[in-house]
Amino acid sequence: MENSNEEFIKTNMKYNQKLFKFYKMISWDLIFYYAISFLFLTQEKGLSTSQIIFADAFYPIFKILFQLPITILVKKIGKKKTLMIGNLSLATYVLIVMGLSSTLGYIISDIFCALGFVIKGTIESNFLYDSIENNENKRSIFSRIDSSGSALYFFFDAITSAISGFLFVVNPYIPMCLCLILTLCSFGISCKFKEIPINKSISNNLNDNNYDNLTIIRKIKIYIKDLKQAFKFIFNSNRLRALILFYAIFSTLISLLTTLRRSLLKELSVPNEYFGILFAIWGLIAAFSVKTSNRINKKYGNQTLSILSLSYVLSILFCGLISILNGLPSFILFFIVFCLISIQYAVKGPYQTLIQRYLGSFSTSTMRIKISSASMLLENITCTLLSFIISYLTNHISTALSTLIIGIVFLIVFIIILNYMKSRVGLNPEEYSNTDVITK
Repeated sequence: MENSNEEFIKTNMKYNQKLFKFYKMISWDLIFYYAISFLFLTQEKGLSTSQIIFADAFYPIFKILFQLPITILVKKIGKKKTLMIGNLSLATYVLIVMGLSSTLGYIISDIFCALGFVIKGTIESNFLYDSIENNENKRSIFSRIDSSGSALYFFFDAITSAISGFLFVVNPYIPMCLCLILTLCSFGISCKFKEIPINKSISNNLNDNNYDNLTIIRKIKIYIKDLKQAFKFIFNSNRLRALILFYAIFSTLISLLTTLRRSLLKELSVPNEYFGILFAIWGLIAAFSVKTSNRINKKYGNQTLSILSLSYVLSILFCGLISILNGLPSFILFFIVFCLISIQYAVKGPYQTLIQRYLGSFSTSTMRIKISSASMLLENITCTLLSFIISYLTNHISTALSTLIIGIVFLIVFIIILNYMKSRVGLNPEEYSNTDVITK
């Protein structure tokens, strides 16, 4: 009977692995949306760049507020059902954006966007990890499946982005409606996943398994205890302390560039219909690059994060510098900016796969959930503070000059962080101390 149950679980694991790639293809982010999001918010809804960044500064605040409820929800109803709620929340976000008429409306929409992505950020990678058998190839299998899903997403996103720019010119609401349909499809696929039972992963901090009958106060205490345990492990681990610091800063930078990059293109007078084509090309670049995640990691070893981060931040710096230069022919100016943004997309794909691999290494399924919550909390705090600063910056100076300043500041920050990481991250497994590894 026990062997039969084990085979059933293994069958469900393989099913989840196959389904995950296609799920990630349409649900990693909002398809049809980002190529035209800046245009939709500025031209159709009348918001300025500064207003968009200001409203988006509340997004990480909402993510922080949702961390506790989501952790309780996962323990109460499981990862699969929580993931379904996350995808429905994103569909609600798209609906509100389509109907908003003010900055306040956009801030309200960010509540649902934050809820959706907190759930997805907390669960998706861990759900895949749980769906892979424990063996020496688990990390490489995770990277292969995750990177395959990412590549499919980038290819699909490239195709839809190329279309969305032209659809926006016909009617701004067409790509928004298509985005809504795909978020509902993501919900449908998440309903098909199989919940994988993890021994004691739900109630590991309880003396019994009667978690559902506990009071909210008791659940909050358990969450705080879990978070304290995660931060204790992080602060005691030289590896995780350095890695999460890097993760918080780099992920914040990627988030901030989402709006700034589009605003910069608009400053350079790029026609609306070309927005989609440009983001389609960059999506393809990201798709090809994400497939090289394992190859990059093998080639550069403990220098991987250094190369990725410095390439990314230097491309930002030169983007800003080139954009404020006078006298360059417009074609040459745009071509250089295009190449620099291409570097950012070539870096973004492998980074997002590799950082999840690094954060998930040397820990159990239970601890990975706690580490995810702690790392996202730090990222959101960082993102909130920097978003308000950059909102103020873009309200007083051009996007090009803001981009240059951001590039210079982050270059200095990354040089300091990478120097701190040098002796703490990227070592051989036997070189890590007991405080860097958790096995139970």
